[in-house]
Amino acid sequence: MSRVTHENGRLRGWVLGLVLLVALGCGLASAQVASGSDPEQVADQAVRSWLEQDRQDLGALGSLSAEELCSLAPQLLQSPPPPEGTSVAFGSRQEVASEDEAVRLYSYAASLPGERLEVVDVRLEREGAGWNAVRVGFDLETAPRGVRLWLQEPLAG
Repeated sequence: MSRVTHENGRLRGWVLGLVLLVALGCGLASAQVASGSDPEQVADQAVRSWLEQDRQDLGALGSLSAEELCSLAPQLLQSPPPPEGTSVAFGSRQEVASEDEAVRLYSYAASLPGERLEVVDVRLEREGAGWNAVRVGFDLETAPRGVRLWLQEPLAG
């Protein structure tokens, strides 16, 4: 590995670590992507906003001030942008049962580049008479796959 490649890798690791550290210091509860009185409309708007997010370059994050990182980090950690080319079938919206009356959960069918199918989840929380979308992203409750599956496999003896 060349010295430049190694230094770039270290820099990116440092920037990512800094973003995580700042996010923990800022508090994750400040992420809100949509709000309103109709939960279905809030969920749809949250997904649209999520699809339109700018994809951040890790190198560019290193040039941000602490204040800018604090405002950006919760969204990057709770609702990171989807891969470019992701599409969501808004007509497939399903409300998912929640035991908490102050929480509404919705799921949508989505397709990613390479004809890969996914599920997008939206979590809404009641605030007064309205609803706030606090998380949008791919379904984390499904069976692990990819690197997640590999990390959860028992070690071969």
